[in-house]
Amino acid sequence: MNGYQDDDGCPDTGRAVTFTENELVSQRIFFDFNRASLKPTSEEALQEVAQAMIERTEIQKFEIRGHTDNVGTSAINKMLSLKRANVVRDFLFDEGVDKGRLITKGFGSTRPIVSNKTEGGRAKNRRVEFFIIKDGKAVGPGQLEEEEKVESKPSVGTPPPASETAPQEETQEEPDLLVR
Repeated sequence: MNGYQDDDGCPDTGRAVTFTENELVSQRIFFDFNRASLKPTSEEALQEVAQAMIERTEIQKFEIRGHTDNVGTSAINKMLSLKRANVVRDFLFDEGVDKGRLITKGFGSTRPIVSNKTEGGRAKNRRVEFFIIKDGKAVGPGQLEEEEKVESKPSVGTPPPASETAPQEETQEEPDLLVR
C-alpha cells in the first residue's frame, strides 16, 4: 500500500491520505481555538501526509492553504490562516519533507466550502488543504483555468453589467496558487 492508484499490486485503502489529480487529501487537521498551535490529535494525520509527500517524489511542489471561518476580522483571519499553514509546513519539514517543496498561503475566511451560519459549517471551514503545484500553478476548488470559466448570460429584461456599459479601471490581482 502506498497511497495512490497504480499497478504495484498493493491495495490503496486504509490510509488517511489519498491523492486526486490536483490534491493531497488527508484527515482534518485540528488547531487550538483562535491559535496556530496544532492539537495533538493532528500529529498522526500530518505524519501520514509527510510520508505520502516523501513517497511521491515526482510531485515537485505542494501548496499548503490555510482557511478560517468568518468569526473575527478579515485581517486577523488572514494572518491566522497563514500562521496555521506555516505551522503545518514546519511540521512536515521536521518529518523529512524538503522545505523547498512546500509553499504556504493564508486565505482567512474568503473561501468557505459551506455556509458559516452554523457552528458545524464554521468548523468545516476551519481547515488546511494541500494542493499539487503543476506547471507553476495549483488548481483547486473554486479555481478554474481561464478557458474553463463559464460566463453566465443575463436573463431577458436584465440590464447589462456596468462592465459592458462603461469603461472600468483595470486592476491586477495576485495569482492564486494553492493545495488541499
